[in-house]
Amino acid sequence: MKRRYATLAAAAAALLTLASCELALGPRAEGTIILNLGGGPVSRAFSDAPFSGLPVFSSVTVSVSGSGMPTASQTVPGNAGSLTIQVPAGPARKVEVYAVPDWAATADIIFDPLPTLAKAYGGTAVVDVAGGQKVNLSMDMGVVETKILLPSAYSSLLYGLDIGDQNPVSIDLAGNVILQNSDFEFDKFGRLYFSANDGSGVGRVFRLDDPSSTPFWIENYTSPGRITIDNVHDRVFLASLSTSYYDLVDGSSVIINLPAGHSSPGDSRIIAVDPAGYIYSNANYNNQDWVFKYSLGPIYGAGAPMSDAQSLVGRTYGELGLSSSILPKDAVVKDGHLYIAAAEHLTPNQRGKILKLSLSDLSMIDEIGWSSGTPSSPSSQFYGPSRFLAITPRKLIVSDEGFDGSNLDRIVEVDLDTGFVSKLQVTTGVVSFFESYFC
Repeated sequence: MKRRYATLAAAAAALLTLASCELALGPRAEGTIILNLGGGPVSRAFSDAPFSGLPVFSSVTVSVSGSGMPTASQTVPGNAGSLTIQVPAGPARKVEVYAVPDWAATADIIFDPLPTLAKAYGGTAVVDVAGGQKVNLSMDMGVVETKILLPSAYSSLLYGLDIGDQNPVSIDLAGNVILQNSDFEFDKFGRLYFSANDGSGVGRVFRLDDPSSTPFWIENYTSPGRITIDNVHDRVFLASLSTSYYDLVDGSSVIINLPAGHSSPGDSRIIAVDPAGYIYSNANYNNQDWVFKYSLGPIYGAGAPMSDAQSLVGRTYGELGLSSSILPKDAVVKDGHLYIAAAEHLTPNQRGKILKLSLSDLSMIDEIGWSSGTPSSPSSQFYGPSRFLAITPRKLIVSDEGFDGSNLDRIVEVDLDTGFVSKLQVTTGVVSFFESYFC
């Protein structure tokens, strides 16, 4: 009997128990990590424990790395029942899982719309392994890679594509219009949330389960704004004229009270959240614009209301190389750091950068893709990064827009291991991003 997609989507991200394929990494003292891949794709798609929320997989890749050992990986078919990995004994062995969904097979089992913009699910865990020890490991699984989103401003269309794909998937937003301050985020299941104008002047946040399905609104706001999703606490945050969140569990909507003296810096709002629930956003304080790290009630004190925020640390725009003309456009927490896309569009400069900041104190770690003027090396410098467009392992995919003799709309990739910036060779002629520029 087929089960409905509500079972797939409503559960928390899966606990994957690491219990036959075998990979041996060397003759020294070894331990064993045991990975149980489930009873088969059908049971996974039916959301049998511990695989709640996961589709059928076409393949599963497991990688193990750590000090004093080579990084090793093995890929098995999605219908493999188990995988046994022998690793050199030692502390802090990092185990990563990358599972590619088979949406066609999943659709044969489950009726409801499926989040087919998701390209891969995965998880990461770190464990100490002693010689002769057998380790059963649990980890949270969620989306680790998605298609690239191409927003078409002032229209009711988004597009989703793979690199090199000349035929993007058209996503009809059912009359809801993407504006300059609109934004979009994927949740842990691969469902898409986006902020838009509903066509009558009302700002709303919508959820889209499948590119072919109709988006439905979850909350009204004064105007569209930047959004971010706390996948641990199941909240969608919105930074617009005010800062608020929508609780995906109980359906409540809460306006966040910023600390005294903190106010909205205007239309150029950013917001991001880390796995612990800390919020990163910009605000005006003492007549200066800042980027702050905020905590909400339960994080910094038992019984404190979830509507109150406390600033833990902040950096002025000047400390971060930002200004009234070099404005932040979007933010994301990825791989333990905060990344901010910033752009300057003033004649003669059409330039931008990605800031890499420490989560603990917001100190600057790196400034990526910046140029002294309009880029002299367009393949490795930004004209004006405006949004993060996809979830991708160890990379950022960014919309880059500006003017260099004509209006430019590009997709740029940032390799987080090397900091290398490169233009992606994809067809983007179907869209224009959030702004139009001319001189």
